[in-house]
Amino acid sequence: MVNLMYFPNIGCIFNSSLCNFDYRLTPGGLMITILALLGITISYLLLKQKYKDPGKKLLIMGMGVLLFELFTAPMWNTSHLGFFSYFYNDLSITLTIGWIVIFQLSIHLIESFFPKSPAINKFILYLIPVTVFTIMAENMLVALGIRSYAPEVLAISAGGLGMVPIEVLYYAPTFGILVLSFYFAWTQTVKNSLITAFNKANLFSTALILAVGITLYELLIEPLVRTPGYPSWSYFYHDISFVRVGVWVLMIFAGMWLGSKFVKNGPKQNISNHFGVYLLSSSLVFYIVEVVLLASKGRIYTESVTSNFTGVTVPILGTPVEVVLAIVLYQVLIISFLKYWRSVLFAK
Repeated sequence: MVNLMYFPNIGCIFNSSLCNFDYRLTPGGLMITILALLGITISYLLLKQKYKDPGKKLLIMGMGVLLFELFTAPMWNTSHLGFFSYFYNDLSITLTIGWIVIFQLSIHLIESFFPKSPAINKFILYLIPVTVFTIMAENMLVALGIRSYAPEVLAISAGGLGMVPIEVLYYAPTFGILVLSFYFAWTQTVKNSLITAFNKANLFSTALILAVGITLYELLIEPLVRTPGYPSWSYFYHDISFVRVGVWVLMIFAGMWLGSKFVKNGPKQNISNHFGVYLLSSSLVFYIVEVVLLASKGRIYTESVTSNFTGVTVPILGTPVEVVLAIVLYQVLIISFLKYWRSVLFAK
């Protein structure tokens, strides 16, 4: 049997003594659990009125939320939801369900009031209830003693909005844009692949979409990583650099170019196969560059990130397995972002 003492990140759900936070269920935690279950039931029933596969849509939304929770987990602490609620460190299935409810109810509200609005207009409108619900929910969680924030988050905060950092005003819509892009990329039906082959005709539009997606993602995780060494003029928000965003775009292009050598375009092209090939090739390119940056101190993870590492590393190179996983998940999110916005902006 596997000794869970070596994997405390996932061991907590099997052995509560491995939890390094206060997992004990409180009345406030119980209330949040009941609200989450009630909300997901309502979301399912609302989806069932319009779609034949409500469960699949909730699952895809949950996958999008979970990907971001895995990335941003070091930014906050979650307590008092009962040991049965935690599946990785202090990530809680209860709050994952809560996020799904916030997104689904926001979509339902906008679809109800603006059913005939263009897709882009509705997408922007979705972000309004998402932001409002997020601010309300975060304040409630803090008031109940369930949510607290990492030192790195509080250190860069410019103030508060109720009980939460004021940065929630950009975090919530940014989070919303990325999660909703993932959700719609994998729930909407299109005739052709949303990821086109690497060619000169779509270079500029692809680069622009990627730059926007990468910048949004960097804004989310900014408190978790330091990136010194870029020209001082290139930093536009803390240590987020135009140069770095450009390098990230070029790296994804390199991965797409490599992937394009193994896929075929045509009326019978398989979207999932395209996505898988581009995911693998882009992840490989990113991993090579990440190894170089970590070795040269051009990328430094903060204490809240490294404290969550299990200590398991890739043989020979010694890269933490969490970094490898993060690279793959990052590619899933960014390529999904590209996948959706190419279909919306350039669909014929």
